[in-house]
Amino acid sequence: MRKSTVAGRYLRDLYFVLLIVLASLAGCVSLSQKDNILAVVDESPITEADLAYSLNVSHRREDLSSGNKLDLYGYIQKMIDDKLIADEAIRAGLDKLPGVKKDVDAFILRESIVRLHDEEILRKVSVTDEDVLNEYKQNYFYFGRIETESEADAQAVLDKLSAGADFGELAATYSAGPSGQDRGEAIARRDRLIPSIQEGLSGLRPGETSGVLKAGEKYYILKLFEKNETDELFNKNKKRIEHDLRKQRQREIEEKTLQIFREKTRITINEKIFSEINLENEEDALRRWADDPTPLAEVGSLVITVSEFVNAAFPKGMKSGKASLKKDELLNRFINLKVIDNEALSRHYEMNIDLQDAVQRYMNVQLRKAYINKIVSSAIVVNEEKLKDYYEKHKKEFSSPAAYKFQQMIVKNRKEAEDALKSLEHGADFLWLARTKLPPDFAEDTIYEGWVKKGNLPGALNEVIDSLKVGDVSPIFEKDGYYAILRLVAKTEAVTEDFEKVKEAVYKAYMEAQYKEKIEEFVSKLRETANITVYDSALRALEEKWK
Repeated sequence: MRKSTVAGRYLRDLYFVLLIVLASLAGCVSLSQKDNILAVVDESPITEADLAYSLNVSHRREDLSSGNKLDLYGYIQKMIDDKLIADEAIRAGLDKLPGVKKDVDAFILRESIVRLHDEEILRKVSVTDEDVLNEYKQNYFYFGRIETESEADAQAVLDKLSAGADFGELAATYSAGPSGQDRGEAIARRDRLIPSIQEGLSGLRPGETSGVLKAGEKYYILKLFEKNETDELFNKNKKRIEHDLRKQRQREIEEKTLQIFREKTRITINEKIFSEINLENEEDALRRWADDPTPLAEVGSLVITVSEFVNAAFPKGMKSGKASLKKDELLNRFINLKVIDNEALSRHYEMNIDLQDAVQRYMNVQLRKAYINKIVSSAIVVNEEKLKDYYEKHKKEFSSPAAYKFQQMIVKNRKEAEDALKSLEHGADFLWLARTKLPPDFAEDTIYEGWVKKGNLPGALNEVIDSLKVGDVSPIFEKDGYYAILRLVAKTEAVTEDFEKVKEAVYKAYMEAQYKEKIEEFVSKLRETANITVYDSALRALEEKWK
């Protein structure tokens, strides 16, 4: 065993991308509302922060200001049920399950990394207007370009320029594709341009125009412009330049911070085992390594096992010779991960009250899952007879619905639709009339409607569809601000699938129904002995506040 060398400039880009994503999610977890108590379950409060967290987790935070109605009272009742289940799970000792503890520890680590990244990276990134302008002047080209498909076309444009024509007007008139927008003017970071364009611009002084340049299959004429803070295009791109500069500085701080963390962390590698690992082995040999719990490296208080390392090399499964990275590079990356983990955990953010609250909320979610998997599942009886009985009672759910094929006529207003309907009654050809009256902003293939299943039809059509025969024309109905008439071309009847064919779907539906039924039974019994208080006034005040 020996102390490892520090990997100087190797940056854990993917890792810090993860940090950024986690940071954006932090608001969904670390909530800062005061403890506004909405309900109490056996002396344990449910607060506004608990409610906001629960809504975020279940993706049900609705915009009340747009007219949506969130039934807070009903949702609080659901939270009461969840709280009763979580408390019962603790009484049953499910909080001691390895899976629950592992999930909670992983949550604490994720949240600790978010806080570490905020402290050491995000708060240290600063970009001023002057910085943005300097970045623009030093690292960006402000230029014009005229793009053509052939060298002859480019030369013809160059001749016009030589004769005194305006560059911007020529770009707008002759430039192919998007390069003709904004009179051909563009702003781009020099290192993001293709080499031939970058080289062409580097050889120009402000105001000068290039000759004909070839880049790929296109031909270009370039003009370099003077740069200053009054440029309209600069002001239009200012936020993008600021964003790119901020990300660049963030990456620089991330790299330096990672270096500092590595230097202060004790890192040891079991060189003997590491030398024996061959990621190009046959699949069977790799699988043996993939199940090996032997420590491969120690990073502070954390351990990288052989199993973790080998599995990380094959994220899509064991394939000999298909490792995602070289062995040394992969280990270095893994060590970087653990260095950040070790630093985040060493700061004990979990001692902060806000994280303690978040951990408890997260644990309650995991306890509910464990309770359902361990307790509720054991109460469900499933066999062939019960599945067939469920199938017989819910046959409609396992049927292929009727489907219909139409031709449709779209018109601008109801008067025009009524006139069209009268013409059809007098023998007019439906397709001819549909083509004649089709509004100009509709393509002709709009007339031909493919197969549509019952239930996906427009509401008005659902009401009359069963009375239509093939060849019949529907009444007039509104459709996306226009009016439509449909002609039924073909239809298929609803078909009930045989039990054996839909057995898997029947099993899934039966289990979902049983879970719901059993949970309601368990919760009903728990409520009988629970002491529950809901503060209606607090809920009404919160609803007004969220509006």
